[in-house]
Amino acid sequence: MSGAPDAETLAARLISRLPGNDTNLRLAARNLSVALLRAAEVIHEEDDLIVGGSLGRGEPCLYAAETGYELLSDVDLLLVYRSRLPPSTTAAFLSRTSSFLPNATVVMLPSRQYLSYGTSAGYDFKETGISLTHGQVPAHKPTVVGARDAADLFIYCVFIYFWDEVGVHWASDESNQSVKFHYDICRLALKALRSAAMLYGASAHHDLDGLPDELAAAIQTEL
Repeated sequence: MSGAPDAETLAARLISRLPGNDTNLRLAARNLSVALLRAAEVIHEEDDLIVGGSLGRGEPCLYAAETGYELLSDVDLLLVYRSRLPPSTTAAFLSRTSSFLPNATVVMLPSRQYLSYGTSAGYDFKETGISLTHGQVPAHKPTVVGARDAADLFIYCVFIYFWDEVGVHWASDESNQSVKFHYDICRLALKALRSAAMLYGASAHHDLDGLPDELAAAIQTEL
């Protein structure tokens, strides 16, 4: 599609905020980019496909397993369509992409609804998301993240903590020897931190340097 990034450019952006210069990490990011761009090929040319969530924000989503880097995060996609009706169902889209992008989720919105798409999810896609089709996300109204969004994210973190029985696994020798478990814990802590920071305009981990010193110190103490 015209303006779509190539795999190398997309891979570099996905890991641009991560430290180090690991050749295997770059290879894993490129393989993921190839799959993302392949997903973009199944939609209509005039529509937009955006990757958001942790990948769009540039958070650490790949961890070094014994067999190479593996993806920790879901792949959050937003399909913005310009026709009166959706180009397909969510299930049909995921069916066409599941063989090469098995842990994807997709939201489908008409372009008129995309303009005012709010909440932290809307912010992720519109303000920090990456277009897989046209080089940049479609024009939109500014997205404001409020206290309700921050509270919802924090409640989600608490839910995941108990649903996944994090406390139980933490006490397990097997879990404590698992690199993936500790990566998951760090990601959960990062999400909880972000829920507090969002109240001060920091909606991604790389915005945290703009927090007031006292709040930053308090968050650091809690973590």
